[in-house]
Amino acid sequence: MNAYIKKNRRSCIISIVLCSLTVLTVFAGLIVRFFLIDNETVGAEGIGGFRMFTILSNIVVGVCASQAIPYAVDGLRYNNYHLPRWIVDTLYVGVGCVTVTFLLSCFVISPVFGIKYALFDTSNIYLHLTSPVLAAVMFIFFNNYHNISFKKTLIALIPPYVYAAVYVTMVFFVDEANGGWIDFYMIDHFFPWQLSVSMFLAAVFLILTGLRLAHNARHKKAKAAFEEYYMTDEEYALPTIEDAIARLTIDFPKRDGDPVIPRRIILVLMKRYKAPLGIGDYMKLYLDKTA
Repeated sequence: MNAYIKKNRRSCIISIVLCSLTVLTVFAGLIVRFFLIDNETVGAEGIGGFRMFTILSNIVVGVCASQAIPYAVDGLRYNNYHLPRWIVDTLYVGVGCVTVTFLLSCFVISPVFGIKYALFDTSNIYLHLTSPVLAAVMFIFFNNYHNISFKKTLIALIPPYVYAAVYVTMVFFVDEANGGWIDFYMIDHFFPWQLSVSMFLAAVFLILTGLRLAHNARHKKAKAAFEEYYMTDEEYALPTIEDAIARLTIDFPKRDGDPVIPRRIILVLMKRYKAPLGIGDYMKLYLDKTA
């Protein structure tokens, strides 16, 4: 087992731990939130709790984190951990939402109720603090397998922007007296609600942009380290690319009798050996070597 595979396996283990902790933290927070505290002060008792962005964003990130766990387990079994792009994209949406929750708690709820209530009281320690921090660390440092485009930032804006539209409608146009919601996020507390909403929309864009840049920076660094290893490692300093691919078959066990083709590594080896053929030819060669 080469050094990069050992590093990859460590990433699998850490990803499993962080994703599992994120899911468990969300679950614990929801149990506390719905069953162990009084929610009547914010008009969020029972099913009314689902009107809160905190609850919705944590459910989203919990579901997204749970989707990454099977891939990490699979990577640990077969030495080839790599998340599909759609998993990374959905994680981006979920992590973006809980990061908004975390920062709202720090800069909106804390000045009114104090930092102890905003981040450490009852369910808030799970949903306002622990879940967002775990999710951000997991997403930026250990699940950075794809570059996130600006287009994906625009897509990730949709959930918080839709929520903002619903919130404004229910609070300021329908009104609590007519079956709407109370202003439990106090957007009319510091400034006129129109200004508060505009600031929120701008802040969400900046938060998602910051997450994208941080994630992409780590992705670029991880990709460079991956390529450098297979471009320079002595284990793959062989006379031909055919020999290197034959060596590659030793590191990757079969999945239920079928070979797992490490396509990304073959692409790097093609670059290293200035290979004359296409990726399809070398993938077929890999299959032949494992037969």
